[in-house]
Amino acid sequence: MTATPSWRGQLDPPPGGLVRLMRSVETRRTRPSRPALRFALAGAAASVALALCLAHYRNEAPRRAFEQHLQAALDAERHERGIARELPSERADVRIVVLAPPDAAR
Repeated sequence: MTATPSWRGQLDPPPGGLVRLMRSVETRRTRPSRPALRFALAGAAASVALALCLAHYRNEAPRRAFEQHLQAALDAERHERGIARELPSERADVRIVVLAPPDAAR
């Protein structure tokens, strides 16, 4: 510190001020700090998002497996018998497939 005189005078704490200050410091030490709380909330949000993604993937896996097996079967059928044609459908969960006779494949 410097030995220069201060232009501010020394202020005495108000009555009971030191006790209030010590109590306030002690309560801040016992509470979780803001960064720790934010980190905990971010971790919880990430866990929820991961759980939702896994649940969606788990629900979609049987549909994807079915579509892959259906496509493989259609490819095999097309090579053996003719041409497989998929007709448009208004519903996204419905697939209409027609096998053209082998004469039409030529």
